[in-house]
Amino acid sequence: MEYELGEMELETLREGYDAQRMLDNAVAVVGGLFEGGKSWTEAFSSDVYQTGRMAARDRERILIALFTGQAERTALMIHVYWGLMEGLEPTEIQQVVLLAGTYTGLGRYTFGMKAVGQTFTRLAELAHALDEPTETNVTMALFA
Repeated sequence: MEYELGEMELETLREGYDAQRMLDNAVAVVGGLFEGGKSWTEAFSSDVYQTGRMAARDRERILIALFTGQAERTALMIHVYWGLMEGLEPTEIQQVVLLAGTYTGLGRYTFGMKAVGQTFTRLAELAHALDEPTETNVTMALFA
C-alpha cells in the first residue's frame, strides 16, 4: 500500500522525534568518518546546532538547498526528515528545492524533487510501519 505524507504521518513521526538524540546520532556518524572527526563535529554542532543563534527551521532550509545544489542524495534525505521534524512543511521543502534548482540548474531541481518525493513516500510508509518511529529507527529504515 502506498501512503502520502500527511498531517497524521507527520504527527506520528514528530511524536517519536527527539532533537538532541538526532544531533547525537549525526555527530557520531559524521564524526566517525575521518581521523579527529569527533572533536571537530562536536565543536561544530555545539556552535551551530546548540547555541540557538540560528533557528533549526532556518538551518534545515539552508542545508536542504545546499544538498540539492550538490546533488547529495543521502544528506538531502536526512535533512528533509530533520527539517520536517523541526516543523518545516512539505510544501516549504519543495519551495526550497525550487529556489535551489533555479540557481543551480534544471538537473539539480529534478534531482532534488525526485529525492524529496522519495523521502516523503518513504517517511509516510515508516509512519505506518514502525512500532517506535524514533529518529534512530526512522533514519536507519529510511535507506533500508
